[in-house]
Amino acid sequence: MATPLLAPVQQQAPAPCPPSTNEHHTHRDPAAVCSFSQAGGGREPATDVAGLQRTKADCTACYCGGGNPTPDVAGIQWPTRGDCAYTSCYCEENVLQLVVQLRALVSPAHLNVVFISNPSQAVPIWRQRASVDAGRDYQIWDYHVLLVLQSPSQPAQPALVFDLDTTLPFPCTLGEYQQQALLGGNDLLPRFQRFYRIVPAPLLLQHFASDRSHMRDTEGLWLQPPPPHPCITTADGRVNTLPSYLDFSTAAIAGQGRLGGHQRQQRHLAAGSEGVTTALVGSVQHPFGSIVDEPTFLAWFGLC
Repeated sequence: MATPLLAPVQQQAPAPCPPSTNEHHTHRDPAAVCSFSQAGGGREPATDVAGLQRTKADCTACYCGGGNPTPDVAGIQWPTRGDCAYTSCYCEENVLQLVVQLRALVSPAHLNVVFISNPSQAVPIWRQRASVDAGRDYQIWDYHVLLVLQSPSQPAQPALVFDLDTTLPFPCTLGEYQQQALLGGNDLLPRFQRFYRIVPAPLLLQHFASDRSHMRDTEGLWLQPPPPHPCITTADGRVNTLPSYLDFSTAAIAGQGRLGGHQRQQRHLAAGSEGVTTALVGSVQHPFGSIVDEPTFLAWFGLC
């Protein structure tokens, strides 16, 4: 029996964003797809296919064009997916390495690292390569990490999403990512609703550390092979701040995530995107960013 992701339709759905012009764009009823199990053991992808493992070759292959040229935004030629460091199930370190790579092209001040999770540690994201491997439309992650860029020279340009685990183009616009990967929105069942921790890249570079202990089992064995580079530590000697980024507990959302509540989010949206920007500028300066709900996340980057 398929596990439903969407709540029963009881209220009027919000007005949809304009449809995507991407020819691969499809909307499927997530309640009709196959059953799944929640991700267990840290970053191991949830799967209902026993023994599914991805090879490094799988991780560098693009399901939607391979090495095709990436979009040229504001005169910048972005690296291809194959040009980027990648280790399966270590998305936070992949994105950190990508920040280091992209700062040769753009100031880190225009880059935001976004952690996606919730109190249930179960967030559905569509158009993921792990779901293609497993024959599903979506993947349930305990958490996922993206890099979002807004053009420094052309602020009117759409925000770009860099997701090394997506089957969408790399990078793609946030609008395309919303319409094809972040399906369901407020119609998702409560335990699957996504929250977003927005962390300015300069703060991540300063405060991120991981000893990778979340990727070891109770006997100390690796759940997934680690990246080849040494564990990342901070300049002041901290060895594992990753749990602070992954704290999406109800208390964290209600406390640090001051903009996560529906009523506050509605007030900011009513004030327009400028109001959202003003409110978030202060809150994301916390060393570990700030947690917001999905409408506030999209509004922060100029989407409905």
